[in-house]
Amino acid sequence: RGRYSVVEEKVPPGAKAVGVQLKDLGLPDQCVIAAIIRNGHITLPRGTASLEAGDEVLAVTDDEGARQLALLLEPPDRSIL
Repeated sequence: RGRYSVVEEKVPPGAKAVGVQLKDLGLPDQCVIAAIIRNGHITLPRGTASLEAGDEVLAVTDDEGARQLALLLEPPDRSIL
């Protein structure tokens, strides 16, 4: 409702965010990674956590934050389409 929403994104192999610590992703302040689902288990991430291919990311964000998160999590071959 309102300005923020919860979004879910799956991390594909080769995404820019794979192996990068959350604190180094460069996400805007209005995009907070609330949970990472890995192998069916939910973890509450800290800034030093990093993403792996196959992770599901739950974020609380506005439209701009969701757009930036999606860019970091897009498949590598998507940019050539």
